[in-house]
Amino acid sequence: MVPPFVPIALTAGIAWLLHRSISLVVFVVTALLLILNLGYWTEMIETFVLVLTATTLSVLIGVPMGILAAHRPWLYTFMRPVLDLMQTIPTFVYLIPTLVLFGLGVVPGLISTIIFAIAAPIRLTYLAFAAYRKS
Repeated sequence: MVPPFVPIALTAGIAWLLHRSISLVVFVVTALLLILNLGYWTEMIETFVLVLTATTLSVLIGVPMGILAAHRPWLYTFMRPVLDLMQTIPTFVYLIPTLVLFGLGVVPGLISTIIFAIAAPIRLTYLAFAAYRKS
């Protein structure tokens, strides 16, 4: 396992490279040290990995589906009400059936987050291709 000070130093370095602001670097380091001091480091890393994984999978699935929907208008006509429903229902509603199917753990949260988040890349990719076709 990597010691916590390595990710803290990497995050501080990335903050410095992106913004060149010493006050931001001090804030980032202080916030991460506070999380470490309070004993929430493992939970924070688990949440970070969960969000990163859900985002990556949503983009990897959503962008090809958006491209496919842009090339086949009938498919987007079918997908649109489903996407509307997916974006308006809160994430906890998806969590109930996934808890029943998969039990307690990381998997239900990951699946529920992906279902909630996948509508955005599909819509944005579809809109980008539709706007490109019109120009």
